[in-house]
Amino acid sequence: MKNPIPSNENERLKALQNYQILDSLKEVEFDRFTELASLICDVPISLITLIGTDRQWFKSNKGLNCNETPRDVSFCQYAIMEPQIFEVLDATKDERFKDNILVNNYPDIRFYAGYPLIDPHGYALGTLCIIDNVPRILSENQKSALKLLADQVIELIVERRQREELKSFERLFNVSIDLMCIAGLDGYFRKVNPSFTMIFGWEEKQLLSESFFNLIHPDDLFSTQKEIAKLATGVNTINFTHRFKTINGDYRILQWVATPEIKSDNLFAIGRDITEEKRIVEQIKVSENKFRSFFENSQGLMCTHDLNGIFVTVNKSGAALLGYTPDELVGKSLFDIVPHKYQDNLKGYLHKITKDKTASGLMTTIHKNGTILVWLFNNIAETDVDGNIYVIGNSIDITERMKLEKELKDSKELMEQTNKVARVGGWEILVSQNKITLSEITKEIYSINESQLFGIELGI
Repeated sequence: MKNPIPSNENERLKALQNYQILDSLKEVEFDRFTELASLICDVPISLITLIGTDRQWFKSNKGLNCNETPRDVSFCQYAIMEPQIFEVLDATKDERFKDNILVNNYPDIRFYAGYPLIDPHGYALGTLCIIDNVPRILSENQKSALKLLADQVIELIVERRQREELKSFERLFNVSIDLMCIAGLDGYFRKVNPSFTMIFGWEEKQLLSESFFNLIHPDDLFSTQKEIAKLATGVNTINFTHRFKTINGDYRILQWVATPEIKSDNLFAIGRDITEEKRIVEQIKVSENKFRSFFENSQGLMCTHDLNGIFVTVNKSGAALLGYTPDELVGKSLFDIVPHKYQDNLKGYLHKITKDKTASGLMTTIHKNGTILVWLFNNIAETDVDGNIYVIGNSIDITERMKLEKELKDSKELMEQTNKVARVGGWEILVSQNKITLSEITKEIYSINESQLFGIELGI
């Protein structure tokens, strides 16, 4: 025969677990109910059982020398299936139980009656049951009394959990680093946790004896009174901030979440000291503004791009040097502005910046009008708050400098060739070093090698 399982079994087991009563210590309050059940019904055995996944465990046990039995042989598994009494007059004549080990062996069950322990949410946690070794039948008064006792047992289970929750709340209240309080609409604290003293320096008796309006920054007083008025209408407060005075006379910035209890005029509130957070936010804001000002006003090219070379931001001056507006460049790739023959170098740059998180050197790009630009860059990779890596690019346009250097080099080479053809020598006197440097053609004319030149005194 298949064992009965409630349709809400998963939820029922979760509810039972939430009461945290399985395998708990012996409690005399529960033993009183099993004692009364045995006396009222005149039976040797009475139990308060809780039905777990695969066992029934006895919270209170009168007359039985064990603490639990397997669920699949229990009578109580049937008792939790319906909201009324479950009664077996003679187990030896009941097809469900006549071969049961608890019937044919200790404790030799013949009679069983059990009321389900149904919590306020409708979950049958277990039973209050009575057992006898002889067949019998209960009177209507006994059944009614058994039901009353079962109702009291479930109330005791619920109250027990509430007491445990209250103890947990008290522990949380006392150890929380957040501010926790009960306050009145009249402006006085009813109860405050130790964090108030730790943060503000005020003793508890001082806080309870003075209106908290006197400790709020004058500039925040009106907004606080307005928020209290909202709470008085039943509207919850979420993330309300104001400044609260410390014993030293300075102020801390608090952020509150509060819930009103209209019937008692009480406000239940949790506050957090966000003074340091505000200071850090302001510092970051100032830093960001400075960086943005530097970014926007830089005369070179400043940008950010991802590891694929896609532009995320570009400053105005840099975009203008390339012949674009910032909006035109954002979303474009470095590959769009680097000539094809230099794109292998670009790939090398992206590999290096990804691997080493830094890269510097020269990069050649194309102006919007088709002219070539050369940049000296020094870039670093950073990680944003979401863990994404991006590159901060800082470059200066050295196209003209490269052009002048090339022209100077070409002129120098031309001069050398001219002198060589004309057999015209030259020299340079280094007064500060008391040395003389000869041109190559001069060395050749006078048949002087480098070692002979070294250390020549000028006699100045």
